[in-house]
Amino acid sequence: MLLLGPFLLAACGGDSSDGGGGDGGDTTLRVTRDGPIFPVFHPVRATDNTYPLLYLIYSNLVHLESDEKTVIPDLAESWEASADATTFTFTLADGVKWQDGEAFTVDDVAFTAWWGARYPDAFQGLPMVWTQIEGAEETAESGAELSGVEVVDDKTIRFTLSAPNADFLQALANAPNVIVPKHILENEDADTIEKVSATTESPIGTGPFKLTEYAADQYVQFEANADYFKGAPAVDRIIWKILPVEQMATQLESGDLDMALGLDQSNRANLEGVEGIELVESTSVGMVGLYTRTDAPYLQDKRVRQAMYYAIDRQGLIDNLLDGAAELLWNPPGINYENLNQYAYDPDAARALLKEAGWDENQVLQVVYWKDMSNAAKVLPIIQEQLAEVGIKVELNPLEIDDWDDMVTNPDRRTEWDLDLEFGGSFGLGPDQSSRSYGNCEGPKVQTGFQDCALAQLFVDGRATTDQAERDRIYGKAAAIINDAADAIYLWQPILLTPVSSKVGNLEVYPFDRHSFMRANEWTMD
Repeated sequence: MLLLGPFLLAACGGDSSDGGGGDGGDTTLRVTRDGPIFPVFHPVRATDNTYPLLYLIYSNLVHLESDEKTVIPDLAESWEASADATTFTFTLADGVKWQDGEAFTVDDVAFTAWWGARYPDAFQGLPMVWTQIEGAEETAESGAELSGVEVVDDKTIRFTLSAPNADFLQALANAPNVIVPKHILENEDADTIEKVSATTESPIGTGPFKLTEYAADQYVQFEANADYFKGAPAVDRIIWKILPVEQMATQLESGDLDMALGLDQSNRANLEGVEGIELVESTSVGMVGLYTRTDAPYLQDKRVRQAMYYAIDRQGLIDNLLDGAAELLWNPPGINYENLNQYAYDPDAARALLKEAGWDENQVLQVVYWKDMSNAAKVLPIIQEQLAEVGIKVELNPLEIDDWDDMVTNPDRRTEWDLDLEFGGSFGLGPDQSSRSYGNCEGPKVQTGFQDCALAQLFVDGRATTDQAERDRIYGKAAAIINDAADAIYLWQPILLTPVSSKVGNLEVYPFDRHSFMRANEWTMD
């Protein structure tokens, strides 16, 4: 990502080509977040920093309060769920328009669900919910109508799921499930959706802001949607600045940036005491961890993977390199239960496990990672030393983000790495979030390659009941299997920093900070 020169405050004028404002008196909020933007503004690319921008352009059926659990209206003004969590009926709000002036209808909702079920492999990032609807497999195969969708009348729609899911409503609030316009996208398929101007240059939603300009590697500019169905936003303009992380603190200090989400705590020293900047802390729902390629012959034995856990002084790294600004993990967040093996630092235990497993100390493991990931350059050399102390040799391979992403997701390149330093995710939103990693027991190897059909079934069982005690029991069993498998060495859950200008009002920072943009229409700017 390239550094963008400072923006001028809109009140001081400025040309829109440099991210400035328009006429005097307009309010402009300049925001950023650590990480990349993929410039396709459609839910197929609800990843990284494109994810929050979708909330500016589009709307969901429902949104969430900042507790990440309480479901609140968005396009749906009300809803009913069956007791067995298989049928969900939504009544849509009145007076909603697309940003091109066309009326929003129940057919747009039905189309969005059909398109998602028809082209499930087109979606990146967090999974969308439309494949859970009855008939989704047939739709994917033939393009047939989605049998589990019933348009009851001109403002009511009913979904019938193929299996119970007590988390369905909550999941609907995620950005992959924003509602898209049928009249614009009905002729697009998985091959064209990322190439048309309606997703790359001029997306049309029902959300609070319209995308008006995208300058590659510089900024994305949004103007308030005066016809937004909840009322025109209080801020006239939002500019998402695309910045390298090392420039964010500088621009916050200089007043060229108003808010930066998801910053590492290493920025605290530069920002504490800066006049007009408030520091908001929140524990990330994501994680930092080392994925192991469990289908590699030398990593198939779980004792080798467990030995890595014992060999890495995770708490020491948190205390000494992160200034304590993280929470220790021994499982994915959201399913990191206290009664599990916490793999406390124990090099002797690591050596014993490696001896039992017949570890070959001449084997060299390849560790791949995004070279610009926060703290990677100072954390990984210490992990390398600690693994070497127990007899595990690793080489560190920093990569450009596109190369790294391709290497760890492309099946044809799967043998090019052994350990992958991963970060982010939404695990902490609840136990079922881990089903994305552990909910499949067949098919091609992805991520760590660990597959367990009994574990996958536990996630199905957990979704199928609304009894909280029973859900806790089920997810406890799933957590124990994950903990013992040690397919990934979960390191820590970062405590992130969101510096915000005191000029910004009505901001709630959600635990999953990208969800904060669900309330962007309520933000103010003095």
